[in-house]
Amino acid sequence: MRAEPTIAQVHAFVRLARKAVRRVVASAPCAVADVGHGSLRVRALKGTDLESWRGARLANGVRMATWWGVQDWERFNDGPSFFQHLFVWRRKERTGHGYVRVIVDRNDDVIGEVFHWNMEPDGDAFELGVWIRPLHDQRADFHRLLIRHYEECFRAGGINRIDAPVPAGNVPAARLMEATGFTREAVIPQWRMVGAVRSDFELWGLTRARWESVRAELLGLLTPVPPQSPVTNGADSKGTAAPV
Repeated sequence: MRAEPTIAQVHAFVRLARKAVRRVVASAPCAVADVGHGSLRVRALKGTDLESWRGARLANGVRMATWWGVQDWERFNDGPSFFQHLFVWRRKERTGHGYVRVIVDRNDDVIGEVFHWNMEPDGDAFELGVWIRPLHDQRADFHRLLIRHYEECFRAGGINRIDAPVPAGNVPAARLMEATGFTREAVIPQWRMVGAVRSDFELWGLTRARWESVRAELLGLLTPVPPQSPVTNGADSKGTAAPV
């Protein structure tokens, strides 16, 4: 009959397990540094972010509730839901399975989030999720912030591939992927649930090879552009990127 482990053996096992988790986290893409551009930056989610996080989610509630398949959007973003969200993603980061970073403005208020999830065991690929409150003059900074984030993933994070599943019909999200270097690789019928409906998804991908081919062009967008003469032909002087 096998003897029960002693308390000392249990404690020793827990210490070894914690060391193993720390090694996984240190070598996983969770080690990607936080970045910033213009008026926006990326940082870790904190418990004190509740009010601005909730305000940003509610401001984009019509769009997000539709594509996330949530009926009661206010309850989905109340205080208990926020702290559950924070706990779940901290646990994912501790175990090397994913992480979340918030996008904040100059006032350090949350205006969006970036998710890395479904990470491969060897840490070289993951799925990307992004949401952002409605933007106006910060739209270009948002796109450039994501470009900086991808550069950090490929340069320092050891990433070889980023996947971005987008529900079919979510045009703003698809345009965002295209504007930041991704290519649409497939449409997968009835791939995932949106609410109670199994829905088609577009799979957008960004491989290391693809990134290297568009890197110079995209990083060139980060360089400040000299002021131009006022637009007089009715064109949009802020660019044509779709709002997200």
